[in-house]
Amino acid sequence: MQKMTKGAIAAAAAALLLVGGGGTFMSWNDNVTQPDQGIAAGNLALKEGEAGTWTLNTVPVGTNIDAVKVVPGDTLVFTQAITYTTEGDDLEATLKLTPGAITPVNNDEGSADSNLATQLFNKAEISLGETLPGGVTKVDATTYEFEENTTGTVNATVTIDFPFEGSTNDSQLGKVNLSGMALALTQTDANPAI
Repeated sequence: MQKMTKGAIAAAAAALLLVGGGGTFMSWNDNVTQPDQGIAAGNLALKEGEAGTWTLNTVPVGTNIDAVKVVPGDTLVFTQAITYTTEGDDLEATLKLTPGAITPVNNDEGSADSNLATQLFNKAEISLGETLPGGVTKVDATTYEFEENTTGTVNATVTIDFPFEGSTNDSQLGKVNLSGMALALTQTDANPAI
């Protein structure tokens, strides 16, 4: 009886191994190969044209403004042609002035340089002209939105006002660097998580 019990247990264990061993004897399967398919990445690009030019209170000062000394009430305008490309399904982007476009020579907090840079950056505005190309929308004075699959060339202007009213003496003799004057075209999430 004991031998028979041991034999039954061994047979049951063998049967379990056959059933539980990956289903080798319990299922069929098949597969089919899909035809060649692929995807391609899109493109987001911003390219500047010839060197941009500056004006001070509508008077041309050329490409080099190192000798300019602004005072409250002045307006500096930078103009440059830019070519943009937003190639891709659901590719949307915004155009803004880069944070490093106006930087203080002396970055110490509370310095005249830092105060002047802050005042000028906070008053800077972007314009792509009165008539915008298709797929481009003005959001506010500092931002433009670009839709998917747009390309073109526009004259971009950055206007920097040094306001007379409300100006304080904490920016007198301040120096800023404008050599980093640049616009950035940055992708936005067209399909945020639901």
